[in-house]
Amino acid sequence: MKSPYIGGHNNDQLCSQCNTAFALLLAVTFTMLPLIAEAQDLLTRPDPAGTPTKVQILLALLDIDEIDGAQQSFTANVYIRVRWQDPRLIATAGTDRNISLKQAWHPIIQIINRQHLRTSFPEGLSVRKKGIIYQQRYWGQFSNPLSLRDFPLDQHNFEVRVVVANPVSEVQIVDFDDPKVKSTLADQLSIADWEIISWDTSIENYHLSTGFRPLSSYVFHFTAKRKLGYYIVQVIIPLTLIVMMSWIVFWLTPSESGTQISIAITSVLTLIAYRFTIGNELPHISYLTRMDVFLMGATILVFGALLEAALTSRFMNTGNLNLTVKMDWWSRIIFPLCFTGLISFAFLL
Repeated sequence: MKSPYIGGHNNDQLCSQCNTAFALLLAVTFTMLPLIAEAQDLLTRPDPAGTPTKVQILLALLDIDEIDGAQQSFTANVYIRVRWQDPRLIATAGTDRNISLKQAWHPIIQIINRQHLRTSFPEGLSVRKKGIIYQQRYWGQFSNPLSLRDFPLDQHNFEVRVVVANPVSEVQIVDFDDPKVKSTLADQLSIADWEIISWDTSIENYHLSTGFRPLSSYVFHFTAKRKLGYYIVQVIIPLTLIVMMSWIVFWLTPSESGTQISIAITSVLTLIAYRFTIGNELPHISYLTRMDVFLMGATILVFGALLEAALTSRFMNTGNLNLTVKMDWWSRIIFPLCFTGLISFAFLL
């Protein structure tokens, strides 16, 4: 008896099935090759060599939470939209759809001065009738070097710089062509101790360092001025009262030397404590700010009152009462004049 798996008839049937499967495999392969080639083609730049792809960028500064002088940074909420044309996708899309970043070419976008950012939108591309759109919302810290010599009367220029890492010859940044769609700054901001004076945008080349090729960048600039009210109420007025408190030693009788020295020492220690408090708001800089000049001058004046109290006590003990009275009298005039000059030099000049 023949085995059903051995014999010419069954072998012919098996060969026929193999041929059919092979033919199907070939058909599927030849069908998929154009699709694979098209998918690979979508990963290349849509414009030919020598013609840069125009990329439209807008940036909306939705909110500013904080400007931190000590960290040389600011915290903000930023929305970015990037759009470019790719006829290969638009021609075959038919309707709006979303695709992943791996499915098509896209410019390499980076915020060059980002520090710690969170994103809100899922990463992907939107195929629309007007072009391919990438959009993202960022919240977090942006680095920004500051010159604090005029603190607390300072104002600074801040920026959010969006850089395209593609060569300038391949990608050209332009503004949105739709006048209704443009970069903007929100009317209401969370920041309370700064005032936004002005803002604008620019397209410029960015040089990371000497010798590096330039990168095309879109920059959102804004200028902010520190509000002085907080420092007047919390720092300048209290320090003025502390300095004036040290002048009490000029009005006490020379025989009360213990009270005079105690008042002067208390004033010096209070000024030192204020100095540490203000120092926490600034980085470890090697130059003097306006507030540093005011604090150092106030400390010197209070220390001068302490020395005057010690000298008058010494002269009083040696019986030189007339010199003691004269020193107190002149000190009542000289110290207030010096303090007025200090305020003018520190905050008005």
